[in-house]
Amino acid sequence: MPRSRSSQPHLEQRKSGFYWRRRWPKYQIDQGYLNLSGNNFACFSLRTISPSHAKILARRLTAVSDQVFAALTEKTMPIAPDIAEHILVNLARFEIEAFERTRAAAPYRSAAAAHADLSREAAVQETLRQALLLRDREIAHAPLRRS
Repeated sequence: MPRSRSSQPHLEQRKSGFYWRRRWPKYQIDQGYLNLSGNNFACFSLRTISPSHAKILARRLTAVSDQVFAALTEKTMPIAPDIAEHILVNLARFEIEAFERTRAAAPYRSAAAAHADLSREAAVQETLRQALLLRDREIAHAPLRRS
């Protein structure tokens, strides 16, 4: 399945829209703990065709799955693989539904506001490209110092 051109981890663009797809941890598969569905992947439709919305949601789902997979490897009290799958599936569905409802309730933007956001994003990307080309790390350090 083709990955999105966005180079966002676990984000795929298909004809029907964007999907978040992540492989279950290798140690879980090696120990014979395949997830209950028998797949090596967790895959969810993000219900959007907007790349910016898909990236935001993919980042959230990746963070949630990182936490669930970390809980599988705990030394003192690891969670069982079937419980981990149940948690991940329910949290992912909740995140997708909450994001969809928030997006539906958000007010409309004007064309000028959308154009301003687009130009700001292009300027940020061009600045970062130039910084990488010149190996100037100061551009990335300055915002971190301000916070």
